[in-house]
Amino acid sequence: MECCKLYISTNSAALLAGDNMPADFKDAFNAAADAFNLKYAAFLAAEETSWEGTDAKIAANNDIYTQIISICEDGQAIFSDDDTVKKQFSFERMSELVSPMGSSTAILTVVNKDTGTTLIADVAVEGTDRTVGTVDGKAEIGQLAAKETVFTITADGFKEATVTMTLKKGVTSRMIVEMSPMFTDEVTVESEDVDAVA
Repeated sequence: MECCKLYISTNSAALLAGDNMPADFKDAFNAAADAFNLKYAAFLAAEETSWEGTDAKIAANNDIYTQIISICEDGQAIFSDDDTVKKQFSFERMSELVSPMGSSTAILTVVNKDTGTTLIADVAVEGTDRTVGTVDGKAEIGQLAAKETVFTITADGFKEATVTMTLKKGVTSRMIVEMSPMFTDEVTVESEDVDAVA
């Protein structure tokens, strides 16, 4: 920026001659440079202080970890004779309460088997009361147990489809479901000429 300012000042006569530079360009450039320098200084200051926020977060996380370990130690001592309850008092089990690791997500794309176009359909999860409608041919269902799961898909004008997906812990599984139309033969309508009655 300073080099540009110096160049403009040194060569202003030549730059202004022949309308090579607008008369107010020098002032406009200086104003833009000053505005940039203010923002750049603020950016540098924020970068310097960002470490303070990181340090504070690390300190808070360490404090929470210490408290959780203390609770777990108390729980394991109190329930030392009950293995089932005692297992609940571990850092891993406490972490799962905050961020469950056992859930899975299934995304089913429903298409016409003959044309490949996406369909408006309903996807039901067997053994539950959950049914999800497709959006742009896709049905996304989260918070599912990690196991073999059966889905039933229905769409107007198509035969019902049933598929099974093996869902894994913390993984999003995808499947394309091809649905067969109920009627595959072309329907023709014949008309008969009738003489008009005068």
